Amino acid sequence: MKTLRSHKSFIMRYFPNYKPSHVASRYLNADVHPLQPKITHMYATRDKNTLWWMVNPSHLMSVRMKRVVRSWCSRRARMAFRLALKDHGFDADGRKAGQEMLENPSGKGGNGKNLKGRVDLLLHADILREPFEVLRKEMDAGVGALLPSQRKSRRRHMLVSLTVGKVDAGVAVLLTQDNRLIEFPSVLLPSNITSGSIVDITVARNHTAESASAANFQALQKRILNTYGVKTPTPPVLRLRNATQTSLVLEWDPIDLATASLKSLSLYRNGSKAGSIPRPLETRSTKISGLAIHTEYTFHLVLRTTAGTYQSEKLTCRTHKMTDLSGITVTAGVLPPQQKDALAAALDRIGGKLIDSVRIDTTHFVCTEGRGPLWEKAVEMNIPVVVPEWVDACEAEGTIVSVRGYYLNADPKARQLGPIHSSTQHQRTVSTATSTLAPPAVQAQTPSRQAEQEDEQNVEPPVTPFPGAEMTGRPIAEEKEVGSDESTESPPPPPPKDEEKEDEAAQQDGDHETPPSPPEKDEDEGEVKDEEEKIEENTREQEAEQEEEEKDDSSNAKERKSKEGGEGDFNEVPL
Repeated sequence: MKTLRSHKSFIMRYFPNYKPSHVASRYLNADVHPLQPKITHMYATRDKNTLWWMVNPSHLMSVRMKRVVRSWCSRRARMAFRLALKDHGFDADGRKAGQEMLENPSGKGGNGKNLKGRVDLLLHADILREPFEVLRKEMDAGVGALLPSQRKSRRRHMLVSLTVGKVDAGVAVLLTQDNRLIEFPSVLLPSNITSGSIVDITVARNHTAESASAANFQALQKRILNTYGVKTPTPPVLRLRNATQTSLVLEWDPIDLATASLKSLSLYRNGSKAGSIPRPLETRSTKISGLAIHTEYTFHLVLRTTAGTYQSEKLTCRTHKMTDLSGITVTAGVLPPQQKDALAAALDRIGGKLIDSVRIDTTHFVCTEGRGPLWEKAVEMNIPVVVPEWVDACEAEGTIVSVRGYYLNADPKARQLGPIHSSTQHQRTVSTATSTLAPPAVQAQTPSRQAEQEDEQNVEPPVTPFPGAEMTGRPIAEEKEVGSDESTESPPPPPPKDEEKEDEAAQQDGDHETPPSPPEKDEDEGEVKDEEEKIEENTREQEAEQEEEEKDDSSNAKERKSKEGGEGDFNEVPL
């Protein structure tokens, strides 16, 4: 049902289907009524290719209007509706009439089509006082609205008649039949339109274009779903490639962004952001340096894309101890074949790795000559370049050895074979090796030098800590020796003076027995020279005793003096 025209005198309603009116339905639905057969036959034989219309004065009965008055109002409405149909080229049944009927007697196609459906005219009490001309004009507008409905029902078109109110250069104001304003582009109106002109605007629904547009939209939605909705970015997978005492090398799989765009890739350490990865689509590893020894750390990656944020699983790793040599990764440079094989065997024994290229996890570059592309890359990456002896030193010590003395141009004498807090036995071995080379220098000393050393012995030594001794002013070995000598006067003089007095007494007595260590000689110039050498030797032995352990007794210390003559040169420098 559609309301074609609503006026204070009547309401015109249109029904596209054919149904009996409410008055006829009252007779047809009655069980027994004398007019029922006649009404039934009339609707059964009525032409459905015409317009069924009727006047309904039921509202007039509610205002207690007399029957004669109701009939007069109904006749006015019928007459005004017939004249409206005639003005639009239709007869009383909605068929095309006049010249249009002669040109198309079949009433098919184009403008020769008849009006179809049913129209109800519901009368109001104001129709009694409404002038006939006004009533006819309103009926004409209702029939005009009926025609677009007919076209819409047949061709899905709608015709709207509008009155031009004002025309501007860009916008025209159109007025509808029910006094509503519509702004319409002036460029779409005919050129000769002025204020007061009536224009008909036909609006049609294009089902073909609508179906094509809907199909294209569905195809686009499916393509978007298959492109962006099925596959999403993959969270990164973080792994540990290598670990040393102070650094960790992390690596991850190539970033899979699917159809998204990359924003950033960040590395987090212990829950805090450590930094952003440069060139995330190309970089697949990173090295974190400056870490604490034997400490546990937690790392994870955060990938930010246009499709969302993705986080990797947390990776927990720990730096190595100083005695753990499995993190050593060596790249060999210019080496003799035998030395390269020995290097590989040494690395295999300590748990290290030997690789062919210089990578981010390379810890040391071992070679004997500084040349070649691998050496240049190692220097560019600030990788320590050492000689093969560095690996042997690490294996011998069982810990990481400083590379300072093992550079290509470093002095071998500056090498340290172990950490600072090494054992006393190792210091003795090194001191013995030093004393083997020292005797010519000791023998070259003059008597004046011996006198200076005697004077230095009389001065109390400074409070300096020595390996194997307590934090006192004198080494423990010297105190024990002084305490064991019962014939020493108080305060006891330094051991070298005591021994010198004993030697003088022995020379005066002549027949007195001397200690077993110095042999007896004639009192000549050679004897004086031997005594001076013994005094110098005793002085250096006392300095060497400062580094011996606290538990050595005085007798064992005297036995070592003859064996460790050059140990004082190694231990003169305080720690």
